Amino acid sequence: MQLPVYHTSYFSCPQLKTINPDNLYSISRYPPKSWKGNLVKDLSPNENLLRLIKSGEITFNEFKYNYLAQLEYLYTIGKLEGIMLKIPNQSILLCYEKDKDICHRSILLDYLIDNNFVDKASGELIT
Repeated sequence: MQLPVYHTSYFSCPQLKTINPDNLYSISRYPPKSWKGNLVKDLSPNENLLRLIKSGEITFNEFKYNYLAQLEYLYTIGKLEGIMLKIPNQSILLCYEKDKDICHRSILLDYLIDNNFVDKASGELIT
């Protein structure tokens, strides 16, 4: 079976204006108020983790460790596979952070690649 290819980006990326909105999936706990697209809150960091990283109470490495534990839990209870089956090939997973290197979307994509949920060709949408 061919694995899907997903891309990641941020809500204000100019290139998104040319993409079919059906292929856009918010992975943010709180998407923009104007967001009318697909929403996958289970792939966003939990509320407590968001609060800790935004307040500076934890480092990004601590955030990453805890977010990976959250993903691993979803995987262990069998929920992650069901979530991923609902997201079609060539979809774009979106959040707010412009810099992918300090964002949960890159952690998520690496996890999905490492666990064979998506093809290795998946990556950040180039703008």
